[in-house]
Amino acid sequence: MEQKLRRSAFTIPGTEQWTLKSRRGAEYRIMVFKPESAPPAEGYPVIYMLDANSAFGAMAETVRL
Repeated sequence: MEQKLRRSAFTIPGTEQWTLKSRRGAEYRIMVFKPESAPPAEGYPVIYMLDANSAFGAMAETVRL
């Protein structure tokens, strides 16, 4: 019996992605993770990653867990 595979995209909870275009036409992908819990009184710490295409998912999941 032949089974059909269904493909679907997935997202990591708390993440967003935008494309930012510079005045010179260069495009930059901006990926953000925001925790679902309320921020502490001093605010959330910030982690910046450059060229995070391959590591962003692992970082976001590590922080989330």
